[in-house]
Amino acid sequence: MGVNVSLLSRFQSKKEQVSILEKINNKGVDLVIGTHRLLSKDVVTKNLGLLIIDEEHRFGVKHKELLRILKKEVDTLTLTATPIPRTLQQSLVGVRDISRINTPPQERLPIKTNIQYFSWAAVKQQIKREVRRGGQVYFLHNNIQSLPFVVNKIKGFFPSLVVVGAHGSMPSKKLENTVLSFFDGGVDVLVCTTIIESGLDVTNANTVIINDSHRFGLAQLYQIRGRVGRGSVQAYCWLLIPNKKLNENARKRLKAIEHYSALGSGYQIALKDLEIRGAGSLFGYDQSGHVNQIGYDMYCKVLKQCVDEKLRPEEKAPLVPLIVFDGSAYFSETFIPLAQDRVFYYQRLSVAHGASEVEAVKKELLDRFGELPLFSNNVISIAKIREFFVGCGVKKIYIRDSSVKICFSDSQNGQNFDLTALQNKLSSTGRGFRFGNKKGFFALVETGSFNDAFAFLTDFTGLVPSNN
Repeated sequence: MGVNVSLLSRFQSKKEQVSILEKINNKGVDLVIGTHRLLSKDVVTKNLGLLIIDEEHRFGVKHKELLRILKKEVDTLTLTATPIPRTLQQSLVGVRDISRINTPPQERLPIKTNIQYFSWAAVKQQIKREVRRGGQVYFLHNNIQSLPFVVNKIKGFFPSLVVVGAHGSMPSKKLENTVLSFFDGGVDVLVCTTIIESGLDVTNANTVIINDSHRFGLAQLYQIRGRVGRGSVQAYCWLLIPNKKLNENARKRLKAIEHYSALGSGYQIALKDLEIRGAGSLFGYDQSGHVNQIGYDMYCKVLKQCVDEKLRPEEKAPLVPLIVFDGSAYFSETFIPLAQDRVFYYQRLSVAHGASEVEAVKKELLDRFGELPLFSNNVISIAKIREFFVGCGVKKIYIRDSSVKICFSDSQNGQNFDLTALQNKLSSTGRGFRFGNKKGFFALVETGSFNDAFAFLTDFTGLVPSNN
């Protein structure tokens, strides 16, 4: 295609690396494909136009900071099966665009995932079963010091098999030869560290045994599991854990990786990872942590609002009024027994757009749980009133059984409202009312009961300012 392509990694000789760096510096290369080596200080790109980051989870926080500096004003495409929490959070709130590929390759089967307490008898059985059907095995042991012991132990079980160790501290040439031998089928069992996490595509390797699996991150486990099942043969992933009590987060991770075994479940895994770890700081070095002070939902709303203001300053978000209600408004346990269902419907109502969506939620509640009690119906009425007043310059409404107080936005201060039309409308209701300007412009209307207050507020036609 007339494109000059070069490769840059630590596996090349010093002479080759220097030659490629000179070509990059002199614009003699159009496309450079490389490892973390591309983030070194001696790599200078004067006219970078497109940056493609594959397997993003393989980059640490410091590398992420270097990439962030590198990709300023550069089109960037990030490819990953499991986006890290921070990246996923950025896409969910609108900082980054995201697209998903949900169609797996033809004949690909889901990987059967099992959690099991560690025992050499179990390891022996799993390796024997895979070798019997002519396959190869990954045994992941993420400790370089004890890796030779594991290699010798497995060799003792299977003297006729070729069992080899591989880790990142090996000399480059030896590591390359070991991996290539595994590719060619010359190695039966590869005892390795997380160096195999991405990039290896051996269709004949269909069993992976992960020792001390509770020590790995959720996205990391998903990636390691993805090293098997690359063809049309049923693959197996065995997660080995010590026979002791695990901490809560480790238990959640293992439960999630066992549950999400369907093809293309990386997105659900990433969402679970976000839930367990939290998004942390979107920019900077703090990669994880929870927003305890204001709550995750409120944090997302505030963040999204800030992002929208920055990205779309011309689109002013409509003012949504705060409703202060003196009566009872809640979904009781007798009406909706399950707590998660109650939270679900509160959430539905809080993000509803327009009275029609609120009415749709009410119909669903009637269908599932029957006639709404008075205090539950009040929740629906409050949500409807909030939607009636969106974008009308109303910042707060106090609903009492004897009166309704409508407070208008400070920026409006009553100046943009047709006060005559407003007064005429209130006069036609037959209710007592008065206007005031104490701490902002407001209208106070007398009502006889909560039902009367809701009825008055629902009939809001004529109270909306003429310019709206």
